[in-house]
Amino acid sequence: QSTWGDLNRLNGRAMLHQIVLSFFTYDELPVLSVCQTWTKSIKRMFNQVSKVTSSDFHEEPLRLSCLVDIFSRCHNLEVLDLQSKPVLLGSYAETLQCVQILQLHPCLRVLRIETDCPPFVAKLIRCAPNLQELHIPRTSITLEVAEAVAECSCLETMDIGSAEVVSVEAFDVLASSIALQRSLVSFRAEHVWHISSNIHHVHRLTNLQHLALDCTDMPYTHLQVITESLSRLRSLSLSFLSIPDGEFRTVISWLAAMPSLEQFVWKDSSNVVEEAAWAQSMPWPALRKLSVSDCEWFGDVFLQCLNPQASTWMPTSLSFANSRFPGNLSDRGLQSMVEWHFCNHLTTLKLDRNRLITEHGLIAALRHCSELRKLSIRGLDVTDRLLAFLVESANIHKLSALYLDGCDKLSDLAISRVRQVVPFVSFSRGCFQ
Repeated sequence: QSTWGDLNRLNGRAMLHQIVLSFFTYDELPVLSVCQTWTKSIKRMFNQVSKVTSSDFHEEPLRLSCLVDIFSRCHNLEVLDLQSKPVLLGSYAETLQCVQILQLHPCLRVLRIETDCPPFVAKLIRCAPNLQELHIPRTSITLEVAEAVAECSCLETMDIGSAEVVSVEAFDVLASSIALQRSLVSFRAEHVWHISSNIHHVHRLTNLQHLALDCTDMPYTHLQVITESLSRLRSLSLSFLSIPDGEFRTVISWLAAMPSLEQFVWKDSSNVVEEAAWAQSMPWPALRKLSVSDCEWFGDVFLQCLNPQASTWMPTSLSFANSRFPGNLSDRGLQSMVEWHFCNHLTTLKLDRNRLITEHGLIAALRHCSELRKLSIRGLDVTDRLLAFLVESANIHKLSALYLDGCDKLSDLAISRVRQVVPFVSFSRGCFQ
């Protein structure tokens, strides 16, 4: 590695900047500015920084003053991504001082930050008038934060994660501001009640294309408002949705009527429902990606009860993974997939922990998956015979990722051979969690 003496003798400032920025992380650059000779050069280097991420910092957690330092030095910053890097709150006086010296950053497009300091986060949002992506999963949504979000006229993606909305006023401002964001196409919340409590705003979210919700406390009837109002919705993810007995057909009819829905994810449902009711509504007009995870009721019956029009359905991604249950999907279900020609266009297939599937049944289905790019069979009872089949397959060059964690009967030699032809192979012994 070059020393500072070597760098000092280099001709060409542009080359010098490039070398320095490649050798040092963001938090190491200020150390260099102690040399007066380098002050102007370092200042220019900071102005060249357009992206700052968690990996740029060695200290854990960060201080608010560090964020202020970023804003005061990097005038062309476009991405501030400090996800998974907690920010340490200081005293009230320190927080107030940090808020006051923040500068306007018209270039900032992406802000990801994990801190529960609403005044500071609100100020950050207001300093970025052209913000397009906002991720604040740990920030309490106060009235001040909600009002700051309302001022973001370019917002496309918003993720508030498990954030708590602290007042009814904040409810109303946040819900109405989200509704007014004509550019907003993606919204995620782990606690759905700030939408379900303001369900009258949903019909105004006309441009929303991606929605992910935790439905633990949401009345199932609110799903009808969502499906009827959000006609442009392309992906919908629902977790913990509880449906009363006898209402499953009604709910499925709402979902099936969505004209643009390409991806549907249903997780953690313990409802005892009629699989045939859903199966007979398939295929939905635009659906290409279906994920049903940890639903006790899902299995072979669904795939065996599809209506005759299902033969025209061409899914590209099917995920029937389980994390807690042995699964109700067996070789019979895989055979139904083959008979319906679902395998012909699949690029992604996830069957994790469906322990009723045998190696023989899996190989029989994979013979028809000529376009497969990603295969995940974690926790299945398979042997080296499966890997030998994959290696010898004429389509092995298309497979880019293979997930085999928990398949303990596989030998190290077989894993070594498959890694020679598949770019990414994930494998570890022991119980797959």
